[in-house]
Amino acid sequence: MNRIRVRFGVIVLLLVTVVSCSDQTREATGTINATGFVEGRSFTVISLYGGTVDAVLVDQGAEVTKDQELLSLDDTAFVQLLNQAQAGVDAAQAGGNVLIEQPQERDIDEAEAMLAIAEAELDAAVAAVELLESIYLPIDPPDNELHVAESTVAIAEAGVELARANLNQVKAGPLEGEIRMAEASLREGRAHLRLVERQMEEFSLLSPTEGVVAEILVRMGEIVAPGAPVARILDPTYTSVKVYVPEQQVALLKVGDSVTITADAYADETFEGSLIRISDQAQFTPTLVLTEEERVKLVFEVEIRIDSGIGKIKPGMPVDVEIQL
Repeated sequence: MNRIRVRFGVIVLLLVTVVSCSDQTREATGTINATGFVEGRSFTVISLYGGTVDAVLVDQGAEVTKDQELLSLDDTAFVQLLNQAQAGVDAAQAGGNVLIEQPQERDIDEAEAMLAIAEAELDAAVAAVELLESIYLPIDPPDNELHVAESTVAIAEAGVELARANLNQVKAGPLEGEIRMAEASLREGRAHLRLVERQMEEFSLLSPTEGVVAEILVRMGEIVAPGAPVARILDPTYTSVKVYVPEQQVALLKVGDSVTITADAYADETFEGSLIRISDQAQFTPTLVLTEEERVKLVFEVEIRIDSGIGKIKPGMPVDVEIQL
């Protein structure tokens, strides 16, 4: 008897499952209708460093191309930094060139002249000692006078050695370490110059895309804070609409579903779209869309890209959508 009950229970469960699946299939072959407002894709242009607005070059509603200058900020302070950076590069380049071009003939001539002067000073110091000794013959000169004269000779000998070492160094050319330091100094100067040049570019605010100027948020002469928005550019080639689908129906949807779109402004036309996003979180129905009774229901936000009607379907238009299941 128990086996019969179990089998009967299994049969009932299978029947319920089959009926449930058949109902789901029937619903999936229909459509889901909803209403929403068209949204455009916009890009906000910000000022990285801030400053005083020097010029506003476009008007609201104007069509712009990618990288077109929208407005500029006063860059006087950075011009001075740029000049200083360029002067640093020029000085490092000149210093490096001097090292690379060594030894030059005039440098060798100067070093040889310095050696000749040092040798002449030594000869004079030796002669002074000899003169001092001859004056006091047949006795020795006083110790203090002899000490001063001999010290002068020692200093002159050291001067000769130093001048001779300098001449040898000049003839040998710059040390490898000196050349590496000069090259590193030049690289550092050039890197600093590139940084200042890159910063200068930020004072010309460009459009990030081809589109239409939706808003200019600053005026001529206004001081803009770093990171503040200055303009908003609308991309007219991309429009979408967000609608809300009841929790019971969202399982029937998938990304890529075809959508038919109609607008009151084009009563005799239909436009194509594609379902591109299904929210992964439920929310309460927005108050401005449905009635108070329906607000308690959970819905999922669904985003639809409008694939046709570019230039006709504009942001802010109310549209009806029919999602093909």
